[in-house]
Parts: sequence; structure tokens; C-alpha cells
Amino acid sequence: MIFPNITDYKKAIKTIAQRTDNLQNLVPVNLDNKNIPIGSAGRFATVFRMKDSKTNKFFALKCFTRESKDRKERYEKISDFLNSLNSPYFCEYKYLDKEFWITPSSGNKEEAYPVVKMEWVTGRTLGVFLNDTKDKNLLNKLFENWVELSKFLYQNEMAHGDLKHDNMIISDSGEITLIDYDGMFVPTLAGKIAFEEGSPNYQHLKRDSYQFDKRIDYFPMLVIAISIKALANSPKLLKKYGTGENILFLKKDFENLNNSKLMKDLRKINDADLQDLLSELEIAVDDFDYVPSFLAEKKEVITKTNPQYFIFNIDSKSRIDKGKGELYQRIKEIIAQRLFDLNEEISDKDSVLYSIIEHNWSKKIDNSKSRKISKIDNLKNIFVSSEKTRDFNSSVILIENKLNDFQNQFPKGQKPIVINILANKQFSKFKIFLISSIVLHM
Repeated sequence: MIFPNITDYKKAIKTIAQRTDNLQNLVPVNLDNKNIPIGSAGRFATVFRMKDSKTNKFFALKCFTRESKDRKERYEKISDFLNSLNSPYFCEYKYLDKEFWITPSSGNKEEAYPVVKMEWVTGRTLGVFLNDTKDKNLLNKLFENWVELSKFLYQNEMAHGDLKHDNMIISDSGEITLIDYDGMFVPTLAGKIAFEEGSPNYQHLKRDSYQFDKRIDYFPMLVIAISIKALANSPKLLKKYGTGENILFLKKDFENLNNSKLMKDLRKINDADLQDLLSELEIAVDDFDYVPSFLAEKKEVITKTNPQYFIFNIDSKSRIDKGKGELYQRIKEIIAQRLFDLNEEISDKDSVLYSIIEHNWSKKIDNSKSRKISKIDNLKNIFVSSEKTRDFNSSVILIENKLNDFQNQFPKGQKPIVINILANKQFSKFKIFLISSIVLHM
């Protein structure tokens, strides 16, 4: 099927009332000095700003310039899913198949083409908003709103597919609305290949067309969170590192974080939450499946009918509390609140095993206060290996990799969740609130 080009649409949209069944009330808004509608062209579509002459509401009308064999199925499933959510994070959205009758300049007969009608969202793109805003409080609120939006996507097992600075509209108060749903993943699209791979300045290096599920947003969620938090502390970074195609990060930064000038600048910022996020980025850049800690839900309560294996690595002689054991006690309290009562007597037959491993970096591991974990014989080797890397997050990954070596020793479906709390640097309340800034594969 031959599709119209942008010039064909500009001519036809002036008489759209005679060419459609459901869009008769729409009229183009933006015209050039020759009274020709102005469209915003993309790789496979052109978008026109339209006004409903009866309701005075504004809409974006997306007109396609290229064929896609499963476009109808994808857009209808996305539309149905978004409408079922009824969320303020998305605008009114409807796919209309065989709606707009046009004769393409490269064709010889009139045919009906699909369009997408979307609510026109008032506000500034994230890129423009960040360039205009220097208010730290407002930027911190934007960060919090971004975290909440990210959680919403995560909880609904969906992904936008192309999270970036010009695919979201920000209100003056910092509320966020996502736009451009072409690359979106929703659960009913499971098994499909990605329609697009997103901007390389936001996407994971391992992403390709075959990576199309809820995970594709994890990395850009983290990148954008870091960017907003960084600019709340140092707005001048945008001028130094922004190119118009990014906020702060470029693909080359992800390719070599250790030598990234941006990372070096970010590491100088005195903000514990930002530093936690940067540590997560250092892990996530090598792990496509990595879930940012701010997406983690409250832990499921562990009961005798819902057993799990847990291993906790806690330094009871932390220099943070000068060896008084206060940190150790605080961690125990948090674990008790979120998981189960550590003082409860649980028999081996209930299969609920946990271990609090106390040690000091300069000494050998003390297992004297630990419950026995019979499924792993050489537990000590795991923690000895972790001491080779003192970085908080790297140690977690190293421990998990070791545990993976013993995966077949655990009952099916009961892989250990590792919460590793080390004391080699200052804790922030962000870490404490989540128990740890890293909770593996929740």
C-alpha cells in the first residue's frame, strides 16, 4: 500500500471534514504565511495540531507516511490498555483505522489511511522545562513525580519504549504527561518485536528490537532520575552537557562510565540520594535486567506457608555508629518490620531460613550468631569474595553471582533475595528506607 507524504497530508487536511467519518469537526490550527497547515514530521508520521470547532478542545492528529504490517493490532491494543488505566500520566488517545481518505501523489487512487487522535497536552517538554527552571524545590518535586510515574509503569508491567526529554510534557507545577506511544509495550503485546529502539542517549546498550517487554524502560527511568536530581543540585550542568538530543548523558558515557567526564562531575555533588543512584547506574549499565531501587515495592510478608531463603550481610561494628551496634539494631528493626519477626522461632521443617552474618572488613567472618543455611556449604567463600570489592553495590552483585552458582541447591522458585548492607560509606535515609539501595530482582 502506497502512503501519502507530508505534502499530500498538508493539502488534504484543509478539507478533512469531507475526508473522514469521525473527525469532521477538526480544523488545522497552525498555518504558514501561505495558509498551508504546518506539520511536525517524524520518521514514519506527521503530526498536526487540530482544534475541535464544537468543543474548542485541541488535539494532535498523527498521519502515517509509511506502512507497518501490524500497526492496527499494536495501536488498538495500546489504546485499549491506556483507556483501561484512565491515568493522568497519559493523554486521551484513539487509533482510527481506514479513517482519512487521500489520493497519494505517488499513487493513482483514493484510499483510506489510519490516523491517531490524541489530546493536545499544554505545557513544556522536559528539555525546555529543565532549561527554564532553576528552582531546586521545583526540580526536587519533579524528581519525586518522575519516581511516582516510573513506579506506575512498573506496577502495570508496561513500558513507554522511548522515554526522553521531548516525549513528556511538564506542567508549571511539575506534573508529567507522557506523549508519543508508538514504541509502547503493554502486556497484550507480549511476544512482539519492538517497533523502535528509542533514543541511544537514554537506552541500555544491550537493547535491540528483540528486547520488547516491561524491562526496556528500567534503564532510561534511572538515567532521567539521575539527570533531574543532578540538575536540582547543579543547573549549570545542562549547559555544559546538554546537546538538544539529551539531558546530560550521551551514549558514549554508557560505553565507558569510568572515563566519563560527566560521571566525574556528578560524583563531586554532595547529595547522598544522587550518589546512590550513580552507584546503581554503574551496575545497571552492565545488567539489562537491573531494576532501579526506587521501583521496589514493600516486601511480601514471609510466613510459614510462604517460605523464602534470605541472607543478610550486616557489619555490626560500623564506623558510622562508632562500634556501638546501633546501626545493626536499626537494620534488624527494619527487617522485622518489612519481612518477618527475627525473634520468632521457626523450625527447619518450615523451610524459612535466614542468616545474619556479622563481620568486620579487617577480620574473618563470624558465623556464631547465624542460623545455619544447609543449602550452601561454602557460604564463607561467598562473603570472603565480596570483601575484594568494597563498593556497596558491586559487593551485592558479586554476592548474587556467587549465589547463582548454587542455584540448583535451592527448591524451585525459592532463589535467595540478597539484601547486602555494608558500612564502608555514609548511609543516606534513601538507603535505610529501602533497607538497601539495591534489592535484587524484586
